[in-house]
Amino acid sequence: MRPKIKYENAVRAQVLLSKKVKVEPLSLPKESFIGGVDVAYKKNVGVATYVLTKYGSKKLENVDYATVDNLPPYIPGLFYLREAPPILKVLSRQVEKPHILFINGHGLAHPRKMGLASYIGVVLNVPTIGVAKSLLYGKVDRSIQPPLIFVDELAVGAVLRTKGRGEIYISIGHRVTLDDAIRVVSDNLFDLALPAPLWYADKLSKEALASKIS
Repeated sequence: MRPKIKYENAVRAQVLLSKKVKVEPLSLPKESFIGGVDVAYKKNVGVATYVLTKYGSKKLENVDYATVDNLPPYIPGLFYLREAPPILKVLSRQVEKPHILFINGHGLAHPRKMGLASYIGVVLNVPTIGVAKSLLYGKVDRSIQPPLIFVDELAVGAVLRTKGRGEIYISIGHRVTLDDAIRVVSDNLFDLALPAPLWYADKLSKEALASKIS
């Protein structure tokens, strides 16, 4: 049975957690590792895929999966309710945290400045960056290069060009600055439609779901 969602409680949780988001300079060791996590789902079954790569490399270092049944339905602005359970499940299995984590979703570019990337970052206390294929919320100023995303007059994200799909929308998740987010994503895009860890996570999660459902 799917869990019952009280919209007001879920929104209240976002508002409270948004106060815990930290925007601070990212400090990475010389040899650092980036995690990427994505969820593929059909109806109420979700498969989260976690991928680890070395900073500046497309080589896979680790892949792990977690499946969660009975996911709640998608509610606009409350994406975390649907995707966070499988993501937290797969991340809980990792012995070591990544130095930074890419989330397929938004961070501060959200009506309550608490998108999925910020939620995961605050809950796990890891640096996170939201990377999405479309804009959820905010205004884009294309007179700046790269174009910046503003929420309440604050620059919280950017629009980056990719060789694979044209544009992606990135935003601060937790414990990074906007300059950090732009730099780290750009350094790991290569010739792909998404930064390498997310590109793999997106592809492998779909394959894992197809295998489970078939």
